[in-house]
Amino acid sequence: MNADEVRAFNEKNIAEFRESGGRIASFGDAPLLLLTTTGRRSGKRRTSPMMYMADADDRNRVFVFASAAGADENPAWFDNMKANPTDVEVEIGEERRLASATVLPELERAPIYAEQSRRYPGFADYQEKTERTIPVVALELERAPGDLPDDDPARSAVKTNADAETARHVSVVGDTYTVLVSGADTGGRYTLIDMWVPPGGGPPPHRHDFEEMFSVLEGEIEITFRDESMTAKEGDTVNVPANAPHRFTNASDLPARLLCMCMPAGQEKFFTLIGDPVPTRTSPPPNLSPEERQERIKRAGELAPRFRSEIVIS
Repeated sequence: MNADEVRAFNEKNIAEFRESGGRIASFGDAPLLLLTTTGRRSGKRRTSPMMYMADADDRNRVFVFASAAGADENPAWFDNMKANPTDVEVEIGEERRLASATVLPELERAPIYAEQSRRYPGFADYQEKTERTIPVVALELERAPGDLPDDDPARSAVKTNADAETARHVSVVGDTYTVLVSGADTGGRYTLIDMWVPPGGGPPPHRHDFEEMFSVLEGEIEITFRDESMTAKEGDTVNVPANAPHRFTNASDLPARLLCMCMPAGQEKFFTLIGDPVPTRTSPPPNLSPEERQERIKRAGELAPRFRSEIVIS
């Protein structure tokens, strides 16, 4: 079909969707929505009908697939959405809600696309037709007033202290990290880590597919973000966007203390697996042999992909 025929076909489907309360006969019983984005060049509102998958764990989150029926280029709505990810509107049934869009990283994308292909084998055919990896987009629907999940009585408030006898301390790359709040405490939403960084301490250049935020409690650190460096002193907070290469170093003569939040959780498990337990939050690293240090480095490299991270080799 040429562009005019595609436009006419979409307009017919959109009209049928709205007249029927969310159904299009040619799609059978497949779950459908209308996605409205803003044209990145025209600035005009564009609406596209498409199949979606509901998130089983969040009733305000759905997934859509930039399949374009297996074409070698992403559909126009996908590029529009990437340019304006918070300017999205979704219609499901007779309900119309604003949404924000996130393109899922491969570790999250792959199982969701596989499940959609299991339910609707046409999606597997689409992927076979093209060399591009078909993106999966998570749409976070704006909550309606009062639309909050029920309280979960199985979860408890967590009170913690970095110097408590029950605190867990682990030596990683010469620093000492204390897990204050783990993913088990937050339903996987985030983890909070107390970091004691001695002079000269800090991790090698790395990047990871989650947000990370540092608040400096004591001392100062030098943060290299992409190719730029900045000094973060006591009272400063720095957020590092997901996937951006970065590192931090304590270039001063005094120890630095940071609070590090990672969203979602998981980094605390990585540290526990690659580090060595130590007795307190300010404990020095254990006296490792050269062979033991190489083993820790090898272990970190092998485990990093599992935790959505990679060491950046310059």
